[in-house]
This record gives sequence, C-alpha cells and structure tokens, in this order.
Amino acid sequence: MSNLATYLINLDRATERLLSAETKINRAGLQYERITAVDGSKLTRQQKGQYNEALAYKHFGRSLSGGEIGCYLSHVNAVDLFLKTDMEYGLVLEDDIKLDCDFNSVLQELIEFLNSHKESGYDIVNLCNEPKKSYNQLHTIAVTNGNFDLCRAHFFPVRTTAILWTRQGAEKFRAACHPIHSPVDQFLKDWCIENDNGLCFLNPPVTHTDAESQIDFISQHSKATRGTRATNYFIRKQLRSLRNNRTAQKSCRAYEKSLE
Repeated sequence: MSNLATYLINLDRATERLLSAETKINRAGLQYERITAVDGSKLTRQQKGQYNEALAYKHFGRSLSGGEIGCYLSHVNAVDLFLKTDMEYGLVLEDDIKLDCDFNSVLQELIEFLNSHKESGYDIVNLCNEPKKSYNQLHTIAVTNGNFDLCRAHFFPVRTTAILWTRQGAEKFRAACHPIHSPVDQFLKDWCIENDNGLCFLNPPVTHTDAESQIDFISQHSKATRGTRATNYFIRKQLRSLRNNRTAQKSCRAYEKSLE
C-alpha cells in the first residue's frame, strides 16, 4: 500500500514481543518502522512536564502512572513520525497484536473506503475493539474467512493496540493532545465522542495477546499501573460516562436523521 506508513511501538527490553509482532506483521505483508516506546519508569523532566496532574484529577479523577504517560507519549511520537511523511494514512500498532489472517485485505479495502468517503471527514479507525453502543454500520468487507463490518462509532471504543489515522485526523489529534491528563485510549475515546470522527469494526481484525505484559507501556489497563484516585473518583467517572453517553446518542440520532 503506497499511501500507508506503518509503525510498531516496542520497548527496547521487550525483545520477545518484538519478534512475535514482527512475525505477524511480515506475514501480513506490511513494511513497518519500529518506534522505541517511551519507558514509563525512566521519564525525563521534559516528558514529565507534558503531563498535568491537576487536570488529570479534575478530568479523569485520578493521577496517571508512569506507564500510562509513557504509552501516551509513544503514540504521540508515532503520530509525529507519520506527519513527517507524505503518506495519507498511518497505522500504529502496539507489540501485543494478533492480526487476522485476512488483515492485509481488510486494510486495503478499508483504505479504499476512506479514500472514497473523504467528504465525511473520518479521522481515526480503531481496529482492535468493537463498539458497545451508539454506532451505525457503514460498510461490509468480505474476505476469505468471513465479513468485517465497519461502523461509525459515535461511542468510540477504548484500546490502542491497533489504530489507523488519516492525515487530517493525526493533525487534529496532534493539535489537541496536550497537556496529558488521561490514558491515551481514554483521551481518544472522549475526543472521538465529542467530535464524532471515529470508526471501528463490529468484529475487529486485530486483537491482543493474552500474555501478561512485560512493560508498563502496554499494561495501561492493569490496576497495578494506575495512579492514585481522587476521593470522588467514582462520581467523576460516572459523570464522564453520562456525558459521553448523551453526546454519542445525540450524534447517532443526528446521523440517522441525515440519512432520511
């Protein structure tokens, strides 16, 4: 795919993960560039300065761990590298990926769909998690071993194991991503719900391995790597959830009305 740049985020010490991910990516017929993940246990003063703990407590209800900050910065670095190219699309993979055997075919048709719907302004595709609510099916990709249903995800799912960026989406993300105040997958969820700019699959072509993470960077969903919670954490979490639900439902209704 001549208009696609692919990046694999991997910690220097996670050599086994690199070999595993490399095998899967090569099997899918993709050329990629490895990006050294930001090590959350070795953050520099400059890297720590990009994180706003007060805003994290206010918006997210808790502080972030070093691993979560490192994961966020790693994805920012991947987007920066993509934007330095002249490619139209950027595929960012974490090193715990499991790719469907038809991944290359799915990716090619997905890019063809995006090329033919540029007027819709889609910014990002979550390739690794399905929508839980508030979505509209857009297109079915038929491949050898089944179908993959692409949808507009008004309620964008979490996880960043595999993300496809459009150039305009990457530019928008880069303009909005600082200061850091939530894990990157939660930021993308909130950002996409607010802007109604994300897609995903009902049956994702990428999943993640079940192996225990070796690194803080990947273990952003582990309780052991979470920061300290505010006393009103659960209230803030519930309010954020209610706000996101209302926004997603409103976007879904507006989209369905536009089809009438």
